[in-house]
Amino acid sequence: MENSALETAIAREDIELTKSLINKGANVNAVNRETGETSLMLAAYTGNLQLVKILLEAGALANAVNRETGETALVFAAQRGHKDIFEYLLPLTTDLQQKQYAEAELPRGLLLKARRDDPLLSSLMAAVVRGEIQTIRELIVKGANINVFDENGETPLYISVSNYAIDVARALLELGADPNTPAENDSYTPLAEAIVGGYTEMVTLLIEAGANPDLLVDGATPLMIAAEGNCLDIANVLLQTGIDVNSRTEGGDTALLFAAGNGNIEMIQLLQNAGATGDYSEVLEDWRQNEF
Repeated sequence: MENSALETAIAREDIELTKSLINKGANVNAVNRETGETSLMLAAYTGNLQLVKILLEAGALANAVNRETGETALVFAAQRGHKDIFEYLLPLTTDLQQKQYAEAELPRGLLLKARRDDPLLSSLMAAVVRGEIQTIRELIVKGANINVFDENGETPLYISVSNYAIDVARALLELGADPNTPAENDSYTPLAEAIVGGYTEMVTLLIEAGANPDLLVDGATPLMIAAEGNCLDIANVLLQTGIDVNSRTEGGDTALLFAAGNGNIEMIQLLQNAGATGDYSEVLEDWRQNEF
């Protein structure tokens, strides 16, 4: 079904064109070569119950499984929070595991749909992306939650950091954005995101606004992340806050070992000058063997 007219009609939610194409012999069970989706899966994802009914009446298979994801149209509907389609497809789906999985996915899907459908949230996120600081201020006054998560599980501040929009980030922080709220999906904080991006000025801004330089991200400290990425200037900023340079992960690794594991010699020297201790020679030698 790759780039087919039927696929396009469904994506556009064009009821009459969909009917016309089916009447002309369009294959309702054709599979998109790239996504593995059938027309029914696409309709379930789009959220148009009328299209779902039309396709089923034309012979679409409710129990077809996406070869890429292993999911049926029922799961697509659940993940997108389309409860009406979920309820319609549930009795037509025979695979118990698919039913159980879809039922488990539905609450999260409903939450994400509510976020997609929230006009204030959508306007806020659009203003953040476009860098419209005055609009952001106006939306906060109107009641927009400055620490709200979007459909991707990211806050306005997190998005501004990812985009290196430092003026937007500064404005959000002044308006009360929490610099320590992590993204829902990967647990990265705005500070960790700034470190990974190598944004020294952003790191400084976040720390001055109250970002916790000791807050763990996936078990690692911000300094460890900087050491792994050889972000010397950022490491200096972090060290100036008085953090423990010898802090360890649950597995016993220090920032020094993170640096050694990536062959970051200058970082090793910087950390040692700041008081880092411990034998890193074996880790550094392993890196050299693998690198060369």
